[in-house]
Amino acid sequence: MFKKLSALSLILAATTAPAQELTPDQLRAMIDARANTASPVMAMLNDPDPIRSLAAVEVMIESGDPQLAQMAIDFGLISAAPEVRRAAFIGFLGQRPTLLLTLTVPENADENFAERFVKSTNGAILGTDRATYSVNVGPFSEEWNCYLLTATERCAVELGPTGISIYKRSPTQSANFIRTFLEFGDPGQLTGTSRVNDVAGGFPTTLSIVDG
Repeated sequence: MFKKLSALSLILAATTAPAQELTPDQLRAMIDARANTASPVMAMLNDPDPIRSLAAVEVMIESGDPQLAQMAIDFGLISAAPEVRRAAFIGFLGQRPTLLLTLTVPENADENFAERFVKSTNGAILGTDRATYSVNVGPFSEEWNCYLLTATERCAVELGPTGISIYKRSPTQSANFIRTFLEFGDPGQLTGTSRVNDVAGGFPTTLSIVDG
């Protein structure tokens, strides 16, 4: 019995022994190795020449390497250069995301707004001053030069030189639709106006494409 317990004690001691601590030099080497992997790529994206930075974003998105493409998109969406943000947004749309738009609703909004908005978008009214709706982005159509709404042949998102337009309508009632026009504003965000059919006025709209 004693021998069995002694053997068990040795096994437990071996399996519960703390891992060997890394020295500061070893830790620094591991950090440097990981940082150096990304540094050349980030250096290309951060090129002070905006033309080269744009080219880096476009080439990486088109590379077929998912990791490179995501790095380029993440970088480009918060870039200060509008042309770089636009290129990154094209890459972002290629991932077929769901876009969530937020409208600001003034106190004196048209009395028909809530009903028309929900019928047009299947969205939601949040309290008294906000409304949201989503768009499921589908594949790009060469024929129509736009991104289609998922599972339909209708254009959902069209790109312009400085922004985008978004169209969504009720699947059963063609008279109920919304059009949103957004410009590339602050990094990571597009802002503009939405107009609901047969509802007076425009509604300030925001599309956030990065967290935070």
